[in-house]
Amino acid sequence: MNFAVYYINTEKIELEIENLPFDFWMFFAGLGLLLFGMYHLEKGINGLAGRSFKKILRNFTGTPLKAVLSGTLTTAILQSSSLVSFLIAAFLGAGIISLQNAIGVILGANIGTTASAFIVGWLGFKMNIASFSFPFLAVGTMSYLFMNERPLIKSAGSFFIGFGLIFLGIDFMKDAVSTFTQNIKFDEYAKIGLWFFIILGIVITALIQSSSAMMVMVLSALHGQMIDIHQACAIAIGSNVGTTITLVLATIKGPADKKRIAFFHVFFNLVSVILAFLAMKIILDLIVNKFFITDPIFVVSMFNTVVNVGGVILFFPFIGYISQKLQSSYEEKDHKGQCNFINKVSTEVTDVALTALDNEIKNVFNLTKAFVFSVLLSKETEDTLIHPIDKILLKRKIQWINISFLK
Repeated sequence: MNFAVYYINTEKIELEIENLPFDFWMFFAGLGLLLFGMYHLEKGINGLAGRSFKKILRNFTGTPLKAVLSGTLTTAILQSSSLVSFLIAAFLGAGIISLQNAIGVILGANIGTTASAFIVGWLGFKMNIASFSFPFLAVGTMSYLFMNERPLIKSAGSFFIGFGLIFLGIDFMKDAVSTFTQNIKFDEYAKIGLWFFIILGIVITALIQSSSAMMVMVLSALHGQMIDIHQACAIAIGSNVGTTITLVLATIKGPADKKRIAFFHVFFNLVSVILAFLAMKIILDLIVNKFFITDPIFVVSMFNTVVNVGGVILFFPFIGYISQKLQSSYEEKDHKGQCNFINKVSTEVTDVALTALDNEIKNVFNLTKAFVFSVLLSKETEDTLIHPIDKILLKRKIQWINISFLK
């Protein structure tokens, strides 16, 4: 038997890495800290006020306008449009929210997620945030490790850890590209075309599953003059499409409603990207000459916001029509003998899971009641009834058990 042995020339790889126009390992170490920080931030928020945010989404999405505002506010606080999208998909699967209002929340989430760019632009590139993050890391780590018996304090510790790691990661990434030299020829990148940078934004965001992290990378590269404003804007709008991949993958085997909302999420961002690409020069001219914003970091941040807000304004009047069209697609198949609610939601969203279980019990009870009545009220059964009280009991309304007290 012949064995083929392959050797990797590590010296060549190290030489190529050293010749890169930025500190390779520091940049990706910063990216790792950023992603790990976002994980802890999301985990901490879920522990501290996860139920409150879920109640906001459930109680304040009665109309499309309320849904858009709720999606904007919730995403701006959570700093994760993917998390909000998952929650909405879960609520939709459990029948808690209508498809029309779910579309509104998705539209709002696209606006809310742009807040992270302004936060990063203001804190991450206008001040030394390495020392700023240390107190949060110190307090957060101690609380997270030694407060296991106090869940709220432990969750607060996770939040502080995430907050500190995010800005420490930003500082690493910013320093990594600060060594950029002027020997890079921007003309070579410009010749590729802006469409290349849009695709780059889509692919990288789909891989790291975070448009906020992608925006940090874009702003870091822009701050280090590795890319220009037009290229940064192209990557930014591409990241809006890339972030939809997570929801698409999560709903491939899901019920029809989840597929509908995932399709709309992709469709909305694709249309927004195409329009933004065609009107990029007009939008940038408006930002610089009308809003008098000249700082490249804030120009890109404002561009991303204008694109998302413009897309929401364009789609909002047609929410009802879009909802009707989506209802006609991905028709639900009738699987006899299978559950109608609990197989559509994730057990990780406890409020939704309990509501789905509540609805499932009610559905099974109604089916059982109908079956029992069909047997007892048949002609043969009615002839065997001796005492009049039996007929009275059959007409009595039967109450089903509500498990809402578990919530």
